[in-house]
Amino acid sequence: MDTPLAQEPVGDYTLQEYMQIQQRWELSLVTRNIPGRLKQIPIGSCVRIVWNIMAITADHIRNKLTTEIGAIHVEVEDTSPNRCAASFKVLVVSPQFEGKPLLQRHRMVNTCLAEELKEIHAFEQKTLTPEQWEKHKAQ
Repeated sequence: MDTPLAQEPVGDYTLQEYMQIQQRWELSLVTRNIPGRLKQIPIGSCVRIVWNIMAITADHIRNKLTTEIGAIHVEVEDTSPNRCAASFKVLVVSPQFEGKPLLQRHRMVNTCLAEELKEIHAFEQKTLTPEQWEKHKAQ
């Protein structure tokens, strides 16, 4: 995969320069399907640009939920318009959800994916116990 590291626009820029770079660079990333984002850090009247690559993929999310929550079934869909890993929809089935209210289940998933959620724009989740999953499949 062609990575942008040799050409990354890291440095200090005026806000106007940053906006031009951001538009050009992020379009380039999307067209090359590279998971990453430019981050801006205000420094006085300038903006410091840093490159943040975090390979958030459906497989990464699925593996993490399976490992850390003991999920027995995980469905992950990248719902971003261009599949750029900006939004996801997940269905998680775990015996660890037994006896827990919905809010607590969602907090478990959010805690598991805390670092990933910093980079994800939108995240939709459905959490079920194995018994609820069986009933859901029967419908």
